[in-house]
Amino acid sequence: MGVTVSAIPVQNLYHMLAYAWERLEDLEPRDLVATPHPHAAGVLSGLLVRSVQRVVRQGLDRDYRSFGIDTRQPRGRIDVAETARRMLRPTGQIHCEIDERVIDLPPHRAIKAALRTIAWTPEIDASIQEDAQLLLRHFAEVATVPLSPGLVARAREQGQHRRLRMPLQICGLLARLLLPEPGVDGTRLLDLRRDDVVMRKIFETFVRRFCERHSHDGVKVERHSMRWHGLAPKDASRMPMLVPDVVLRSGHHWLVIECKFTPAVLVPHRDRTTYQPEHVRQLMAYVANLQRRNPGADVSGLLVYAQGSTSVDDQLRVWNADVRIATLDLGAVWPALEARLAELVGARWLSCPSAPPPEAARVSAPSGAYA
Repeated sequence: MGVTVSAIPVQNLYHMLAYAWERLEDLEPRDLVATPHPHAAGVLSGLLVRSVQRVVRQGLDRDYRSFGIDTRQPRGRIDVAETARRMLRPTGQIHCEIDERVIDLPPHRAIKAALRTIAWTPEIDASIQEDAQLLLRHFAEVATVPLSPGLVARAREQGQHRRLRMPLQICGLLARLLLPEPGVDGTRLLDLRRDDVVMRKIFETFVRRFCERHSHDGVKVERHSMRWHGLAPKDASRMPMLVPDVVLRSGHHWLVIECKFTPAVLVPHRDRTTYQPEHVRQLMAYVANLQRRNPGADVSGLLVYAQGSTSVDDQLRVWNADVRIATLDLGAVWPALEARLAELVGARWLSCPSAPPPEAARVSAPSGAYA
């Protein structure tokens, strides 16, 4: 049995998102109110409301849009050719091309669609629904379209303003969680913690950002692609790149971290249980490749699992490298979870974080909004 929804408190999910999304530091920091709520969509909905409130206070972006009208009073640029072609002069009208600044932009359409979704979704806390309904008044001039991953993808392509990045990230997650169901809008929201693909990415990004935030001076924290060492150029076209989740480097010392959010840590094999073979092979491929690319370097590996029903912590010596395979309990109280992750990575690389979460993670909403 692997990681379960009930095993991850929504407060911890919120803190993980705070590490993963750098833009949370723009919100006003307050202590997290740990009130019970059965649905993790409240985390995303509360964050979306707060971030959009900030955007509205600063003023919604506008852009110019050109359109043509037939009018008796000249406005903008008179299109003489179109007026003559359509024989408008006998009617006393002319055709004009007008440039008007509007807020009906793709990013605003995605945000409005997400606000409409949470404003009338029963899984969301009533206070967040009310705030979303109030915010929708500011988007009255924006076209109403259904929320979908495609809508958000197009919006993110055109939403170049930095302050819209986090709201659009949240819109993208909410779009993934939509499920069809009879009702007012015909949808409901899946609990974010039930989406293994999303949670795997959140877990991986949280670990990397955690290392970045707490690393010692001189430690580089990276996530980059590596080619196979010794591979002839003519053979490289079909070989996949090596992409470890996190790589820490300091001088001649390297640490490769691979993160797994998976249903099982151990699997049966004949008369015993073993670690997931593909996970171990994957980590050791990264370690061996770095050893061969950097002769004499001290390379170690860490395979860290989001803990399910099985807790493990083994330290091994493989191919002249120190390897640790361990679980991280995402259900632990947050300061203990941070301390455990810092201990797994090691004092060589990280300073142990203090008990309070990072400034970005102390963002909260009114009672019950994020839990």
